This record gives sequence, structure tokens and C-alpha cells, in this order.
Amino acid sequence: LTLAIIDDVVAILVIAFYYSGGVAAAGLLVIAAGVVAVLLLQWLGVRADLAYLLPGAVVWIGMLCAGLHPTLAGVLLGLMTPASSEFGRRRAAPAPQRADSPLVRLEARLHPWVAFAIMPLFAMANAGVSLTGVTSGAAASHAVGVGIVAGLVLGKPLGIVLASVAAVRLKLCQLPEDVRWPQMALLGLLGGIGFTMSIFIANLAFEDSRLLVAAKLAVLVASTLAAALALVFGRLQAARGRG
Repeated sequence: LTLAIIDDVVAILVIAFYYSGGVAAAGLLVIAAGVVAVLLLQWLGVRADLAYLLPGAVVWIGMLCAGLHPTLAGVLLGLMTPASSEFGRRRAAPAPQRADSPLVRLEARLHPWVAFAIMPLFAMANAGVSLTGVTSGAAASHAVGVGIVAGLVLGKPLGIVLASVAAVRLKLCQLPEDVRWPQMALLGLLGGIGFTMSIFIANLAFEDSRLLVAAKLAVLVASTLAAALALVFGRLQAARGRG
């Protein structure tokens, strides 16, 4: 789950910095005003989630006015959301609604909407592929399609595993007790299922309709292939564990 979150955050940062126009100073002032309002609410000890909606909207509008992609507002506000509860600051147990941190409460409230409404609608809105005048062979042979398939099916697993190996060798972290390297390889294969954000970036990156169709087809093919490889590899590992 952590890997998936970081993966999406990096994708959002790529969108924000590489697919945004010029930065307008007036928009930056609006962003600063929203951020100051959030910090002021935190300093005052305001823990109600709804209190942060208005300054959050101000930050979003500021991103839009500044020429930055508004998705960056979500990253900024997410990093500023308090991740600690009030329990550790008091001798007596807090009220039940304050036992969890604002970050945990917000996640619990948003998860059903994101998982069952926003993400499906997002996928349907961005995944539409018109096959008119485009054959699967032409799309598959296109350099864009080949690059996307190679990046998701090979690049993602290799990047995840090699980065993990480097982090462990450099003693920056260590694997959990019950996790082995074959499981990390399986995690890498699962990381190749890059559907929503990959198609979203493709919509921003390609103005040529033929390139966009090739990119979307490649994302769908690569995600399906990565899922199939992960399923087969996972079953082989499970069978080996039982044996």
C-alpha cells in the first residue's frame, strides 16, 4: 500500500512540474495564503476536518491561477495533514472522535468514495480508446507502445527490486521479518499494473490522437500482462511454500 501511494504521489509530482504552464506570481500568493491559513488552524489546535476545506480550496484555486497542475494541491495538503492523535498529549483518554489522527479519520472517510466512485469514474473517463483506423499490430509496433509496455512490465519490477536491494545493502532499511526477496519480486510485478495515472499522463503528454491511442492500448496491454505475470508468479511461490 505504501509503495502504491508513493508511486501515485510521484506521478502527481511529474504531472505538476512537467505538464504545467508558466508560473504566475499572483497564484503563488493565493497558495501562500491558503497554506498560512492551514498552519494557523493547526497552531490553534483545530482538529475538525471540515475546518480545513476552505483553506484547502484556496490552495487548489491558487495552483490553478499559478499555472501549476491542481493535483499538486492534494500532495501539499496531504503532507500538511496532522498524522498524530491527541492521545499522547493528554493523560486522560481523548474523546472517541479524537482518538485517531486527522489523517486517519480523513482516510477512513474518503476511502469508500475514492475506491468505489472517484477511481472508477476517473478510469472510465480517461481510458476510452477509439480503435477507428488503428490496428493492434500498428499500435504494438509503435515505439510509444513498445516503450510503455517495456517500462511497466520490465522497468517497474526491476526498479522496485533494485532500489530495495540498494536500500538494504546501504543499510538505509531492512526487510520485515516475514518478507523475502521473491515476495519483493512479486510486489515489483504488481507495481507494473499502472492503469489510472499512466493513462492520465498519456492524455496530457500526447496531442496526436494516434499516439494517444497507441499509448492507451499499451497501458491496458501492459497492465494486463503485469497482472497475469504476478498471478502466475504468486501461485508458483505459494505452491513452493506449501511444498
